[in-house]
Amino acid sequence: MKQFWLIALAITLMLGSSCKKLETYPEIPQVSFKSFSMSKTSDILGNEVDRAILSIHVIDGDGDIGLQESDTIGVFSIDSVFYNDLFIELYEKIDGKYVKKPLIVPHNYRVPYVEPQGQIKTIKADIQVQMDYTKGTFDSDTIMYRFWLVDRKLHVSDTVSSPDLSISYYLSQSGFSAN
Repeated sequence: MKQFWLIALAITLMLGSSCKKLETYPEIPQVSFKSFSMSKTSDILGNEVDRAILSIHVIDGDGDIGLQESDTIGVFSIDSVFYNDLFIELYEKIDGKYVKKPLIVPHNYRVPYVEPQGQIKTIKADIQVQMDYTKGTFDSDTIMYRFWLVDRKLHVSDTVSSPDLSISYYLSQSGFSAN
């Protein structure tokens, strides 16, 4: 009888340890810096540009990130701040302090609509954003990005900053040297 209980206890412990607890995440999107690269290339018109690629990691507990092309009325209308859902600001380090770089075209984007499949709605994804800069855009070799994401329920993530990014370092890694 004692042996039966030991076997039953061992089986119960094995079954209990094999059940993985589901991770839950908040409905407010969480964003983090993943990576950055930069290279010299040409745009579609043949102009030489510095192409930056910023990778952002996103976790959203209820999986409501991204907008459909048809999301253009109400709070998502073209006149609304929420027409875009990913916002990126560029900063340059000048005299040891970061200064926001004014851009002719802001780095505001519409993340493609994502609909999670199954019962678990959490989305974990990496978003890559390509940004082209013409010669003379930067007044400093060191830049930083700040970014945030808004989901379809208008939950706004925290604003996250990239680390210091050296333009000359990233261009040298791609086989080019900075001007």
